[in-house]
This record gives sequence, structure tokens and C-alpha cells, in this order.
Amino acid sequence: MANLQNEVRQAVHYMLESLKPMMEKGPDALIRGAFEDFNSLLARAKEAYPGSRTIKDMKPLQGSTNLVELVAKLGVIQGAVIAETHP
Repeated sequence: MANLQNEVRQAVHYMLESLKPMMEKGPDALIRGAFEDFNSLLARAKEAYPGSRTIKDMKPLQGSTNLVELVAKLGVIQGAVIAETHP
């Protein structure tokens, strides 16, 4: 379980880091296909942190989304992961 938690924590961190330059250029840009990657990460987060109500209640993205929504959802997962690992 610790390996999966570490994987999720790092994936969220690096995903957010890689999106920063895009956020500066166009936060409303549509992101096609990223919802599938996010939904996969969300499923792993739910498995890695079954006690997190925040992660458990988070809904997957549907179809194309904008960058702001994707970053916001990643930020929520990141906050929940931090809360779970540093109560």
C-alpha cells in the first residue's frame, strides 16, 4: 500500500508541475484526453487512500475539460494526500 501511496503522491506532484507553464499561458484551454489520465490517477488514489472521504467523494472528469478544472481537482487530491500522510 505504501508503494501505491507514494506513486499517487508523486504522480499528482509531477502532473501539477508539468501543468504550471500551461496555466500561465491559458488556464481556460481545453485539455482533450487528459481526463482519462486524471481518472486513472483518481482510481489509484481511491485505492491508495481508502480512508480519505475527500478522495472517495471526488467524481471523475467527463470528456474534455479545461485546464483550471484539471488543476483544481489535482490540487484537491494533493491536499487530501497531505492530510492523510501528515494528520
